[in-house]
Amino acid sequence: MKKFICAGTLAMAVLLSAGTASYARTGDVVGHIYTTDIYAYMNDIPVSSYNIGGKTAVILEDVTKYHSYDNNTRTLTVSSLDYDNIVSGALVSYGTLGIEIGNIYETDIKTYVCGKQVTAYNIGGKTAVALEDLGGYNSYSD
Repeated sequence: MKKFICAGTLAMAVLLSAGTASYARTGDVVGHIYTTDIYAYMNDIPVSSYNIGGKTAVILEDVTKYHSYDNNTRTLTVSSLDYDNIVSGALVSYGTLGIEIGNIYETDIKTYVCGKQVTAYNIGGKTAVALEDLGGYNSYSD
């Protein structure tokens, strides 16, 4: 009888744990950044780009002058993507496509571009966003 109860308890524990959702905590690695052969241009200004989940992404802090971070509300705000505010950096050329070059970390920071919340990725202290998520801001098309 003891063996049956023990086996039944173990089976029930396995079933219950299988249905439990697991969430990443802030700072956990949740993905990777890869090299890309795509050269991105924002208002005809070349900016370095990366592959995140099959999308072409740029680092907001590196491409625009007008961004601010509020630690109290854990919010990054980019107020303008106008031509005069885009910063050109040296284009990164990796030579080989699809090489893992970094991690994406879980974050609780909310990111707003021109008043609209966008999906953003923490890549070790900087914020990356997919170019297609920047569409519709009067400066960029979808």
